[in-house]
Amino acid sequence: MDVPVWAESKAKLGQPGRPDVCWYSSWCGDLMKDGATRPEVLSQVERVNDSHLLRSSAVLRSLLQFLAEAALQHPDRPPKEQEIAERVFGQSSGFDPRVDSRVRVQIKRLREHLSKYYQEVGSRDRIVLQILSGSYQLQFLYREQAEVLEDRRDEARPAGVARAGRIPKWAWLAAAILIGISIGWMFRGVAGTAAPDPDFKAFWRPFLEGDLPLLVIYGNPQFYDTGGVLRERDGTMEGAPVADSFTGFGEVMAVAELVRVFEGFGRRAAFRRSSAVSWEEAKGSSIVFLGAFGLAVKALPRAEKFAIGVVPSAPPGESRTRIWNLKPTPTEPPYFAVSSTPCCLATTQDYAVIIFSRGLSPNRAILVAAGITTLGTQAAVEFMCRPSDVRTLLARFPAGAKGQFPYFEAVLKVRISGGAPVHSEIVAVHVRHSDT
Repeated sequence: MDVPVWAESKAKLGQPGRPDVCWYSSWCGDLMKDGATRPEVLSQVERVNDSHLLRSSAVLRSLLQFLAEAALQHPDRPPKEQEIAERVFGQSSGFDPRVDSRVRVQIKRLREHLSKYYQEVGSRDRIVLQILSGSYQLQFLYREQAEVLEDRRDEARPAGVARAGRIPKWAWLAAAILIGISIGWMFRGVAGTAAPDPDFKAFWRPFLEGDLPLLVIYGNPQFYDTGGVLRERDGTMEGAPVADSFTGFGEVMAVAELVRVFEGFGRRAAFRRSSAVSWEEAKGSSIVFLGAFGLAVKALPRAEKFAIGVVPSAPPGESRTRIWNLKPTPTEPPYFAVSSTPCCLATTQDYAVIIFSRGLSPNRAILVAAGITTLGTQAAVEFMCRPSDVRTLLARFPAGAKGQFPYFEAVLKVRISGGAPVHSEIVAVHVRHSDT
């Protein structure tokens, strides 16, 4: 007989059989029978909304407040996408989630911000707010209960993990849909403005100049389509059907972050799939490359020190994709790699490379942000969109570079939790000489 998750969790806490862990709110009555009260929950929502992570985003604050009220008033009825669109985003009854992804995009952003909050400023908060993947239901848990249930999810997760090297088709299809139908909406306004930080402006200045908009090129790698499952094209299955119309969730979130920053600067950007970019368009613009690349490789800067590549075979448990250190010093590793755990399922670490180089035309610049997995790409863009991280990077260069960025290459080590990057640190940096 299967044991409900709440019962097993309470047994671990020394209170067997009592359904007051709010794993699914329908088991919890008005919340937790002898747990968080309505005032406690609303107080925690206010605390999260006042944090630096949500303070500048009216959209996410309103969304969190609505989800909290909905869960308190109707604990056994998760809000529907249509309801969120009408109540939070002011959409009419004609809202169609099949062609408008704004609810899903903002729920994902809120989920990631909550994860970051409890990793950072909320690490000692008594009450934990979380939105499980695939759900619009806000859950309220005491910290010890959240930790027990997270252990339970970790124990259960391997049963649903796909084999390494294979990515479910629905995951990439969902990401492609998000890219295709959400970018136009995001231009109408993603909350937040760029901080008036001089070093931050100094880095982004080359991308703000000129009459043409910044060109953002997101990768669409090629995959073998084998029986409804996508596998990265690596030359081992030539002749099999090939699909190249997909991208990753990390690229989607990176696009949203870039829109936020450039809106703060009063600038706009144009977005293109890598396989649909013309050389004429690329050479006249400053460019940001996101993730893997197809036919746009002609416009990519030549790597001097760090380059992403795929090897034919790798040690057991290690991904075949890695960041090569082309000129390692005695204290540096020859490459950076991660485990072969399928991306976004149980990934806890990634690496990403950032390349800042001269553009294809005078007074233009190129930025490459690419992770070993799609989450690394997201982390790299978020890193360059945070003024504090940009200052940290600038401090790694000679004192003469103060206030002015040299062209460079860098590698980030990324910590991942709950399917989202939560912390990035610089592990290697190199000043480019071919651009000087």
